[in-house]
Amino acid sequence: MPPRVFLLRHGEAQHNVGPPFPPPDHSLLDPELTSRGVTQCAAIPTTYPTFFASLKPENTIILVSPLRRTMQTMLLGFSALLPSSTSHPVPLLILPQLQECGAYPCDIGGPLKETKARFPHEWLDWSEVEKNPGWNQNRGEFEATEAKNVARARWVRKFIRERKEENVVVVSHHGLLRRIVKAPHAHDRKKSPIQWDNATLREYKFADETGADEEADLVRVPDQVL
Repeated sequence: MPPRVFLLRHGEAQHNVGPPFPPPDHSLLDPELTSRGVTQCAAIPTTYPTFFASLKPENTIILVSPLRRTMQTMLLGFSALLPSSTSHPVPLLILPQLQECGAYPCDIGGPLKETKARFPHEWLDWSEVEKNPGWNQNRGEFEATEAKNVARARWVRKFIRERKEENVVVVSHHGLLRRIVKAPHAHDRKKSPIQWDNATLREYKFADETGADEEADLVRVPDQVL
């Protein structure tokens, strides 16, 4: 049986602010959360109490993008489940394939050395990031073309489907989340009917539970109490 899939967008970040004032600034490299974003993320356990109560070390894994705003979202929103707070933490995997899709500086990860210094927790495992040196350089599978973005979203769906945990929590970005769920006009935020507010959580399941679907398509779980 494929896992339940919970998709969470990061909290409000510095490049999300505005309009009308100040306007969004996409020239910021790997921006961090705003004070409002910090508050949004700290409130995740109380915003989604049923979801949060269902997460156990033996049945859950958290997958997170290595960009700073998603790392902050994970650390703030799931702090009670992490090694800094409990001796039985939920497993965590920092996955570079979960980074944002664009070519703007705000969509690109900063230098890994600086990011690791920003998050010096010794229990964070950066090995998946380190084995993909092009992850923050728009190279290879991480190139910001639509074909590469769609392929990366497909890879993520298949990766999730192969997990043995009952619950897979994904902390990622608006553009990639739209492509993961195959939103209409996923490449164009203004045209896409599926929008994802900051710190918003949605549950999905695999359309084909046999695992035969080459696309590993997801469908929204309706009226789910989170």
